[in-house]
Amino acid sequence: MKRYRLLLIFAVMLVVLSMQGCASPTPVPPPAPTQPPAQPATQAPAQPATEAPKPTTPPTVAPTTAAAAPDSGKPTIAYIVKLGDQPWFVAEAKGLKDKAAELGYNAEIIDVQSDANKALNAFDTVIAQKVAGIVTCVPDQKIGPAVISKMKAANIPLVVEHDVIKDDAGKTPPGFVGFDSYSLGADAGTAAADLYEKNGWANNSKAVVKIASIDDKKTSVCMDRTRGAVEKFLSREKNFTQKDVISVPYDNTLNGALTSMSTTVTANPSVTNWILFSCNDDGVLGGWRGLEGASVKADNVIGVGLGGAFACEEFKRGEPSGYKATIYVDAYTSAQTAVQVLDNFLKKAMPMPDHTYVKSILMNSDNYKSILTDCK
Repeated sequence: MKRYRLLLIFAVMLVVLSMQGCASPTPVPPPAPTQPPAQPATQAPAQPATEAPKPTTPPTVAPTTAAAAPDSGKPTIAYIVKLGDQPWFVAEAKGLKDKAAELGYNAEIIDVQSDANKALNAFDTVIAQKVAGIVTCVPDQKIGPAVISKMKAANIPLVVEHDVIKDDAGKTPPGFVGFDSYSLGADAGTAAADLYEKNGWANNSKAVVKIASIDDKKTSVCMDRTRGAVEKFLSREKNFTQKDVISVPYDNTLNGALTSMSTTVTANPSVTNWILFSCNDDGVLGGWRGLEGASVKADNVIGVGLGGAFACEEFKRGEPSGYKATIYVDAYTSAQTAVQVLDNFLKKAMPMPDHTYVKSILMNSDNYKSILTDCK
């Protein structure tokens, strides 16, 4: 019996030892199958870090240049300009900014790049911002009624530069700053007639002379300027008639005038001498570049611009040019005048004048240095 009990105890001990050999001393749960292994710190993310997020609503209007954050304590004057990278309007933007700062305003410059829809959107934007006033040169005079209606509804003063706009009734509101377009053109016609006589073209029986009127027909003030130039020239030079005038289509860019004039000179091979008029320097200088490309000599071209935007660049070259003169208007001063008109209305309750004309002067290669003192 004793022996039997010893064998039973020994058997139980063997079973216990066998079970302990099959178990782990400290159970470890397996890793969750859904968790991926950690990536090394140097591994590139799946989405490149340099890729910019795509905006959901792209801006419709961008300022010409990046500006510092506006002083929230100052009122803002917005300048909605039709072609902000054109030299004339670059100078205007600087004049407006400087004068605005002097008088205690922020300035917001909005370049709509000749797009009427962008211009209307820009008006909506700055009106919503509750700006103190707006200065504009519109890309298309046809939007005049819509612009004036928006400004009246918002009760925000508006100064219009250079390109006159009208309301639904065909009336021009007060607050125009610029020049008398017809008279400015007439000054160009007088200058061209003086050069025509001085250069002896009238006595050259072999010369076939034509007048190229480089016209932006969608802009009334452009047409007023070229009409003034042509009519003044014809009134001086009685041997010319309207039949001697060729209308050259123009999109208000230098390259556009160059292209159109190149086509015009090809279509008129018998013409030896050209007189060039347009509503600004871009048209006249572009017309001369087109003639120059067709091997027309500078001595056979009399071009008189308006504005003087390219005078420094062209005159300082010291090379023969068909761009003989320009009726200079200081764009910087013109914009400053516009800001002063707004300031007088806002701070002094002075009524907007119907129009404020800026001065002009004949400028050529002989006197440009004395006028454009910063032209180096």
